[in-house]
Amino acid sequence: TDIFAINYDKEIALSEKKADYRMAVRLHFLKLLKNMANIQVINYQEKRTNLDYHMQLYGTAWHDDFGLLSRHFEYSWYGQFEVSEPQYEKIKSDFLKVEQRF
Repeated sequence: TDIFAINYDKEIALSEKKADYRMAVRLHFLKLLKNMANIQVINYQEKRTNLDYHMQLYGTAWHDDFGLLSRHFEYSWYGQFEVSEPQYEKIKSDFLKVEQRF
């Protein structure tokens, strides 16, 4: 997946409309990676893991927020936990708070 080629706002809106909150969380996370790479906070490479990025952010103002957001993503996507609408609204709020910093 080329994280730089996705229209995130459009794809997130489509996922929300379908109530596919797991996909919406995934898209929020990919958008986070793209934004962090664009401002050179992380050195994005497709083969790197979330832990790699978390370690890159050690000692920065982004470290704790990235940890929280990557945990949201990993639980819902890799853990295959269904995300209810109320859970998604909380997770989305966490992503939007960080997104305001870009």
